[in-house]
Amino acid sequence: AKKVKAQNIELGVPQREPDSFEEDAIRKGVVTHFNHEKGYGFIRDKKTNQSVFVHVNNTTEEIREDNIVTFETEMGPKGPSALNVKVVR
Repeated sequence: AKKVKAQNIELGVPQREPDSFEEDAIRKGVVTHFNHEKGYGFIRDKKTNQSVFVHVNNTTEEIREDNIVTFETEMGPKGPSALNVKVVR
């Protein structure tokens, strides 16, 4: 049997690699389209140029096309969705 020293056992959540941390990072982007009647639109991520879906329920204030916003992302059923969307300008 192999002996394991108690001080070598790590408890808790393992540290993640910086690359996998991207989903939790606060991002910046531009609102490229927003339909107020339907309550959704899209943000273009400035770093990746990826189009990210945004729903009015995930905004902290009213957003309009061409607003610069900060946001977080989560994977939705059809791709990335923006959360905690805040207007910068």
